[in-house]
Amino acid sequence: TNPKNAFFANRYSFGGYLDLAYDVTKNFLLNGTARLEQYSDFGSAFVWKLSSRYKLDGDQVVFRSSISTGFRAPSLQQINLQGVQTTFTNGTLENQGIFNNNSTQVKQLGGAKLKAERSINFTAGIGFNPIPNFSVTLDYYNIRVNDRIILSSNIGAVSPATPASAGLNQVLTANNITTLNFFVNGIDTRTQGLDFVANYRNIEFGTGKLGISLSGNYTLENKVLNVFNPP
Repeated sequence: TNPKNAFFANRYSFGGYLDLAYDVTKNFLLNGTARLEQYSDFGSAFVWKLSSRYKLDGDQVVFRSSISTGFRAPSLQQINLQGVQTTFTNGTLENQGIFNNNSTQVKQLGGAKLKAERSINFTAGIGFNPIPNFSVTLDYYNIRVNDRIILSSNIGAVSPATPASAGLNQVLTANNITTLNFFVNGIDTRTQGLDFVANYRNIEFGTGKLGISLSGNYTLENKVLNVFNPP
């Protein structure tokens, strides 16, 4: 293990949020939430959520919906991970390197610092409570994540005629490795699907009461929308 690949890193954050709810009518509720957070090593983040609920026939039928934004700062491991490992490939030993985005190696390749993942989320659902102790809910969700952080594929030596080949081949030679990779904001994704939950509570069972729950999820789509290739 090379001592140069050892890091000490820490992070702390301060945050505050505001939550407001308003009963437009007895059956119609609006709710809004905003949150601001400051990271010691990454800057600030602002996210919000708007949601609503509408009841019919008392509480027997409930419609609900929400739209919100999300934020995820790169983890300390994704920012700082660095090392070289030896693998046995096709009968030969090869050194494979992983470098963090603050390293001289990635900067030499033109790599950018990691950005935060940001998302926008939409949900809509309906709930039924036809009889006491029995409820059924069905919810649709749609989640889009931009600048999702992934580990790049292994990057090896390229032909000298390829643009930027000199810098890449120089990094490989100087570090005695055959391939390298690093974390990158590589893809935008969208996931949408359905969540189903049914509950039956307070069933007399011996000297106690029994509850039965049935839940399921069906993914309609899990798609990569955009792919951003590292330098």
